[in-house]
Amino acid sequence: MPTVDCSGFDYSLFNPTQFGLKFSHLPHMNFWLQSVNLPDVSIQAARQSTPLLDFPWPGEKLEYGALTCSILLDDKLKTYKELYSWMVSNTTSSTSRNNGFTLSDAILTMSSSSVNFVDVFPISMSQIPMTIATDVISPVTFTAVFAYSKFDIF
Repeated sequence: MPTVDCSGFDYSLFNPTQFGLKFSHLPHMNFWLQSVNLPDVSIQAARQSTPLLDFPWPGEKLEYGALTCSILLDDKLKTYKELYSWMVSNTTSSTSRNNGFTLSDAILTMSSSSVNFVDVFPISMSQIPMTIATDVISPVTFTAVFAYSKFDIF
């Protein structure tokens, strides 16, 4: 039976609690960030038709999932206001005044790697739940979702 040479293989496991996400447009985001996902990546399979069977082939385009973050809500709503202002400035009615959209790069740093997201912009912010019908007061979070053109892993 053949043997597998594993010399030089790093057996360290990924630590999902050591991360940071920095945007040039959101200076308060990294401090209030609760969670973030490393988005999914897929390609659509192209089909080659034959009289007997359709064969799948790798597609031509990568499709990236959304970059989704959960953010703690601070008392002064700093990150929420930053995101909201960025979204408003990117709407069609605003861009006609400032000649273009505002895009940012974002860097997700992890224990020993980093991911650079290119041409990032916010596409949604979740509602902020408030209620007096609770016995336990826990931190309030909201979700922000970003689109981007691509990411590179370093």
